[in-house]
Amino acid sequence: MSDFLSRRTGRRTVILTGVVAMFLAGMVPVSARNLTISGEFRSERIAPPACTSPVALCTAGRSTGDVVGPFTLTGTSIIPTAQTATTGVVAYTADVVQHTKNGDLFCKDTGVTKVAGDGAASSICVVTGGTGIYSGASGYIQFQSTLIPPIKFVGTYQGKLTGVGRVPDEGDEDEGQD
Repeated sequence: MSDFLSRRTGRRTVILTGVVAMFLAGMVPVSARNLTISGEFRSERIAPPACTSPVALCTAGRSTGDVVGPFTLTGTSIIPTAQTATTGVVAYTADVVQHTKNGDLFCKDTGVTKVAGDGAASSICVVTGGTGIYSGASGYIQFQSTLIPPIKFVGTYQGKLTGVGRVPDEGDEDEGQD
């Protein structure tokens, strides 16, 4: 008798697991995608009054690769460290808006940058959502760049985007966009 109950309980568990899995699968939009992205970018520092950042830290540029289009970075804080006087490097936080023909991507950027002379910058931008296909997106983008005095940055990005909607015409991704 206990063998019979054990098999019956086992079947119920398998059926219940299947029902729960189907229910949970229905909660994730079929059109959502997880994307690994990479590419290159160029940007320039923007000075006030065009820069409206409370800490006077702004850049504007353009990305190519998997995410194509213009972007802006608006600083929200600058944090000098004990080594800033020696290294010329500061930590910062910023809001980034990446424009594409399929919507805007928003992220919160935290990084370090050299403030003058030759140098480098590195940051992690946590995706907070967007518009169009990026509505509800999450993930991260890692930026690595070289500062070319006095105001240019040239670099690469790589990251992962989760929950990105499908492009209306799959053959027409972000390529060639302004």
